[in-house]
Amino acid sequence: ANGFITITAAGNITVGDVNAGSQAVTLTADNAGNTAMIVDDAQDNIVDITGGTMTLTADAGIGQPDGTGGGTLDVSASTLNLNGGGGAINVVQYANVILNATNAIGDIVVGVNGDVFIDSATALTGNIHITATGAILSADIDPETELLGTLVDLNAGTGIGTDAGGAVGITATTILVDSTNGNVNIDSLATGAVTVATLTTGTGDITFQQTNGYAVTVTMATTTNGDIILKNDAGTLTATTVNAGGAGSDVSLTTTTSGDVVVDSITANDQIAISSAGAIQASAADAGAELTAAILDLNAATGIGTGVPGALDTAAQSIWADSTTGNVDMDNDSATAVSVGSLTTATGDITFDQTGGGSLTVTNAQTTTDGNIALGNAGNSLTVSSRMISGSDT
Repeated sequence: ANGFITITAAGNITVGDVNAGSQAVTLTADNAGNTAMIVDDAQDNIVDITGGTMTLTADAGIGQPDGTGGGTLDVSASTLNLNGGGGAINVVQYANVILNATNAIGDIVVGVNGDVFIDSATALTGNIHITATGAILSADIDPETELLGTLVDLNAGTGIGTDAGGAVGITATTILVDSTNGNVNIDSLATGAVTVATLTTGTGDITFQQTNGYAVTVTMATTTNGDIILKNDAGTLTATTVNAGGAGSDVSLTTTTSGDVVVDSITANDQIAISSAGAIQASAADAGAELTAAILDLNAATGIGTGVPGALDTAAQSIWADSTTGNVDMDNDSATAVSVGSLTTATGDITFDQTGGGSLTVTNAQTTTDGNIALGNAGNSLTVSSRMISGSDT
């Protein structure tokens, strides 16, 4: 067939084979009791509806089991508009598609065999789960939220937020974003504290940026071969486990306007760069290194290695650590030679202790207004090659 199809029912619509070719399909299941659904006639993984622009609207859900053996609805459309009303949405799409989906109650679950271009998906009281064998992409360039739910879970094969539409915008309390390979680019438009449970790809870079002034905790962010960039504006950024794999890989952690950067286990083959509008702190007083990389470049406003957890534990060979004010307290572990290019603060003490057996060379250690400086290396030489200036008399 190749013509427009419109079906309206005051009850369930059970679909076996609706084919409009490339033309529009509109199905509406609506009754006074708000119990009408659009359902598959069988759990058969066979395309039930084919069309161009497809608009499916139901009172109580789309692709829900109805007691007759049906379940997830299988469709093939160029543009897919879904409104599940007061029920969940479960749909599998068999081609590249532009997606719009919304419901008031329940989850939105969409699987795509190909790429999915997200215009808008809103689960007002539920979760969103989108899986694509290709990429998950933003349908257009804008600073708005494409995905809104309590939890948003994205799984792609070839990248997320990688095309001209830019980053995928998410508003959710919990975020899970994983791609087999390809870049991952996410904008979190927070309305409260956010937990990013997973943020992963194979070969590709990860960029995650949050705005609106709330804390974000990134529980796990990993690449097999690629850089990781995490940013938060006007809120604390807590990075629990971050691992940028592959030769030359870097990790960048940044807060702007305000907010500390709190770290637990951050690893990069090349460089870790941290810029904090507040302090740079360890998440807990444990024996393991919080930062492990060849190069560390740390810049803070109010201190490094401050607070209850104590000194920042590192394992690096080239270190720059500078704070506008506040104490700087670091413990470095290295079996090979270490060069500290800069250790500075204005008002505050500097303490740098090294273990592991490598020699230590400090080029510049300075407190400009008031503070003491203590440098130590257990088991090898300590060289101050340029200057060590303390603003304190001691």
